[in-house]
Amino acid sequence: MSSKKMLIVTECFAGGVYKYLKNYCSYLESIGYSYDLIIGTKEETPDLNTIKDDFNYKNMYLQDIRKRSFKNLFQFYRTIKDVTISNSYEIVHLHSSLAGFLGRFGIKETSKKFYTPHGYSFIQLTKPLKSKIYKCIEKFINKMDKATTTIAISDSEGDLANQVGNKVDIVKTGLTSIPSYIERRSGSSGGAVNNVISIGRLADQKNPILFLDIAELLPSYNFTWVGDGPLRSLMEGTIRKRNLHNVTITGWLDFSDVEKLLVADDYVYLQTSLWEGLPLTLLEALAASLPVVVMDSYGNRDVVSVGENGFICNNVEEFVESIKIVSDKYNQFSQKSYEIVSSEYNFNKNIKKLVEIYDR
Repeated sequence: MSSKKMLIVTECFAGGVYKYLKNYCSYLESIGYSYDLIIGTKEETPDLNTIKDDFNYKNMYLQDIRKRSFKNLFQFYRTIKDVTISNSYEIVHLHSSLAGFLGRFGIKETSKKFYTPHGYSFIQLTKPLKSKIYKCIEKFINKMDKATTTIAISDSEGDLANQVGNKVDIVKTGLTSIPSYIERRSGSSGGAVNNVISIGRLADQKNPILFLDIAELLPSYNFTWVGDGPLRSLMEGTIRKRNLHNVTITGWLDFSDVEKLLVADDYVYLQTSLWEGLPLTLLEALAASLPVVVMDSYGNRDVVSVGENGFICNNVEEFVESIKIVSDKYNQFSQKSYEIVSSEYNFNKNIKKLVEIYDR
């Protein structure tokens, strides 16, 4: 059993990254690691009591970065620097692009350093100028810092790491619990599926207006979006304006309710996001034996075997045609989704590779 003291730094502490870190820290503790946390908090960050319960009351240093002002970012950097100076850590692992940027400058060289972007900032297609700047920054840091190893959570993220000159290992993310294969009802009945579901924050990154564009061209299908966010008012206004009676927005649901929803009916899982690290919601859909139809973007494309468990699309017409194909051959696609998540995205198996990297 390993016994190491490490520091975990994250600026993104919500959604899929939060779930990943919760599972990751729980496993590390089970094999004898001790860890401290430096957390950048935002609106989406769970409350402190929830964090303490999920992370077993570890030493935590919280910095409010809801506003990315110079003052807040500098304080976040100072916290990283001060904590690493006053403690002796064998390993420091930085999670998210901002933590990776600040941490690689703020940590003394006596620690082994690792960095996981969970989706590089420079793949944000809605902000092309910022994306170019972020990519230049990543390349500059990698020239200055040769000690940090990037741990990519997907093949796509590994490719991006190579583009900016990172020293990289790929340790795929995954699910801690993968249920038994679900024999879908439509497989035995032979009927086509007409339910489509997506899960995520209603924000530009997730591209939810495309979701509505697809729904408008498939009026006989029922579309459900699970999630909330800054674009909800726009989405609801667009639904009313276009008379999209086949679209429902549920808002956020408890994780247990989402699990029940995914297995309650036969759905095609639709992912319209413009960029991702590798979304856990997509893996959860595969674990529920759902075929997937996704936007051709980093993170999304990693889990699709085209023509076997789903399709990768570039425009609304391709999405519509792909959903129709999957709906007609549903059970065939469903089984392949389950095979992919079982063989490639088992967290309990993949995390052991990360520990081997820590130990080498």
